[in-house]
Amino acid sequence: MSAVVVDFEPVSHTYTLDGKVVPSVTQVLSLLEDWSLVDPQLLEAARIFGNHVHDACHLWNIGELDWATLDPALVRPVEQWAEFIESNDITIIASELIVAHKLYGYAGRKDTLVEWDRRRCLIDIKSGAVPKTVGPQTAAYAEAYEYERKPCVRIARRYCAQLTGEAGKPAKLIRLQNPADWPVFQSALNCWRFKNGLC
Repeated sequence: MSAVVVDFEPVSHTYTLDGKVVPSVTQVLSLLEDWSLVDPQLLEAARIFGNHVHDACHLWNIGELDWATLDPALVRPVEQWAEFIESNDITIIASELIVAHKLYGYAGRKDTLVEWDRRRCLIDIKSGAVPKTVGPQTAAYAEAYEYERKPCVRIARRYCAQLTGEAGKPAKLIRLQNPADWPVFQSALNCWRFKNGLC
């Protein structure tokens, strides 16, 4: 199987797969979310904070986080993440890894790939409420990661780590194992293509 060439343009948040623009996993799943009743300013603030948490956790993952310069609001969520990884003897394999599925034509960036209890696991980080789409989201990442590595590599388990930022409380770990997760993403991808005139 030939290697996939995937590029990411951060300003427009655009993925290009073998020279062709493809939807991101989050773009596809936005069809399944309705935030119309939530104050747009609150949504934007939550998005920005979530991005900062992800960035800080990524720096910790790769050993480049400077705790002294970290915004105080980010300290506890990142501590929760560090405590979870260290207390469970988890080895981080990759952080903020871009993956793409050549057959289905989508791409995305998964938070953390780890080795845990001799299993390769995918862990998605959430700093706020955990959306129902996190199952299909991680399933899409897992399928894309495996597609380029079959039959050698499989994702054994998928998780969501909710970093609540609460003092004295650990991260909340949610195992994602609904067998409908991948079919739901495939359905959303077909709807996204139809909506965008690509069917």
